[in-house]
Amino acid sequence: MNENTQMKKFFYIILALAAVLVVFVLVKKNKKSGEDSKYEIGQASIREVDVVLKESFPVEVNVIVKGDLPDGCTDLGSINQNLVGNVFNIKLETKKLKDTDVMCTQALVPFESNIPLENVVGVSAGEYVVNVNGVEKSFKMDVDNYISNVDPLK
Repeated sequence: MNENTQMKKFFYIILALAAVLVVFVLVKKNKKSGEDSKYEIGQASIREVDVVLKESFPVEVNVIVKGDLPDGCTDLGSINQNLVGNVFNIKLETKKLKDTDVMCTQALVPFESNIPLENVVGVSAGEYVVNVNGVEKSFKMDVDNYISNVDPLK
């Protein structure tokens, strides 16, 4: 009977720890979604895209983006990048606090952002396109951008 009582206590302790863990995860998830819901997310308006290849090896590529924010309360948000074929897609978001009593200037606010291009190490020499929210700029990679003689993509 004593052994059976110990097993029950152990089971209840494990059950209590599992319950605490579930509550912790749910609270953290709600807190994060609450943070996200404080902001109105949009897409940045892009005027110009420029591509700068640095003289280094492996070659580093920076994308200079110029555009306008819709008002004085909007900031640049997250930057998401991916490579599809020979096109580097960049999604540049904006964020603005919802439901604030703050007065915002109702004039366009110009911005310039320098974005280091991800996924450029390992690409072959050739023509590439950078697409930032629909505005495109092409550039040429003159050399294979591999760290070793082996093509990592093959």
